[in-house]
Amino acid sequence: EQIREQDIANIQSSLANDKLLELLASTETLNASERVYILGLRGSYSPAFFFHYAYQLFRNNAIQVETSAGMFADQLRGISANDCMLVISFDPYTKMTIDAVDYAAKAGAKIIAITDKSSSPIARQATHVLITNNRSPSFYQSLTGALAVTHALITLLVAKTGDDAIKIMESAKQQLSDVSAYW
Repeated sequence: EQIREQDIANIQSSLANDKLLELLASTETLNASERVYILGLRGSYSPAFFFHYAYQLFRNNAIQVETSAGMFADQLRGISANDCMLVISFDPYTKMTIDAVDYAAKAGAKIIAITDKSSSPIARQATHVLITNNRSPSFYQSLTGALAVTHALITLLVAKTGDDAIKIMESAKQQLSDVSAYW
């Protein structure tokens, strides 16, 4: 019961009315970007992966930055002022994430930080900061707030894209069906 109540509180806090303007501004930045770099490492990986998965169903300009095969720095090489980086990180902050944000900011990319507090090292250089609550009665931090924010961003982007997004997602669904991705 404590977990359920805390997760509900995390979602309510993360999507509170006073955060709507920053969500909308973040949506505008994502929409205007040539490329969207998405980064969430360690415990922040799952909301970053969710955002990338949902986003790539209707847009083809996303790059999920990962550490596999030592390609982390290579994936960031082309980032520029025409791009943005959606980055998710919570205390304790992963050094590689902070380094990537520093690199992206130096390249002029806009940073959208989903994090736990305004003093977070990824918030320092961010264009937009989306504060999410990650409290939990257990040892593990809750990701419900971050997932709610990424879901809200996707929903706002689909709404902004309109019928074109729906058509592209229907085409993606058909393609996945054609290759037997689903049972």
